[in-house]
Amino acid sequence: MSEGEFAGRRAVVTGGDRGMGLGIATRLAEQGAEVCLVARDADALDEARSAVGSTGASCTTIVADLADLGEATGVADQLGTTGPWDILVNDAGNPPGPVLVDLPVELWDETFGVHVRAPFLLSKAVLPQMIERGGGDILSISSTATVTPTPGHGAYSPAKSALESLTRNMALEWGPHNVKANAIQPTAVMTKLGEKVWGSKPVQADWLRSKIPMGRFGEVSDIVDLAHYLLGPHNSFVSGAVIPCDGAMRTGYFDKPVQP
Repeated sequence: MSEGEFAGRRAVVTGGDRGMGLGIATRLAEQGAEVCLVARDADALDEARSAVGSTGASCTTIVADLADLGEATGVADQLGTTGPWDILVNDAGNPPGPVLVDLPVELWDETFGVHVRAPFLLSKAVLPQMIERGGGDILSISSTATVTPTPGHGAYSPAKSALESLTRNMALEWGPHNVKANAIQPTAVMTKLGEKVWGSKPVQADWLRSKIPMGRFGEVSDIVDLAHYLLGPHNSFVSGAVIPCDGAMRTGYFDKPVQP
């Protein structure tokens, strides 16, 4: 394996067993990083470890449900003793739920637990090691749902908004230690789950796609390429940013698809 841009760096990727998390973890490994994947599905983690390990990089796994306070705290403690870590990618999450009137408080708590509390705990756990090594990078995967309310996103959207606010606060407080914190804000991305969800809702998929001036949903590679820049050696000054990756969807809404 070539040295690569991330040679000598060690990265933790939550939600690293599939989708965007696995894509980012694989890119980091291809570019020389040692990677630790965290997710709750043991079988999927085994497959992901094999995929990431096929790059020639070292890959370890931690099985945990980060929505659970006890398990998230356990992962934080483990990271604190198995470092040092240079990169943390917060990608673990859960899907949107029912509309607000039908939203159980248990799902509300679970959503905030995995999207906000877990990134908070894990980021604090790896911070001392990053400071000791002269800096580090924390990247969180948010969503355009923070700015585009959608039925069924009554817990998901507020949780992602809180994650973005947490990202800015980490950038503010930890910037003096050369620790950068950023977030990516994708629209619908065609992971396997995304293909399943939107493939089962063709009318809604066509409607959402019509709101994207570039006329398509995101691909995992779109997110991975942006993450590569933010985490890589070419980024020395972008921090506290929440960067849309949405084909210009945030530029405005339209009753009809944009005409060329």
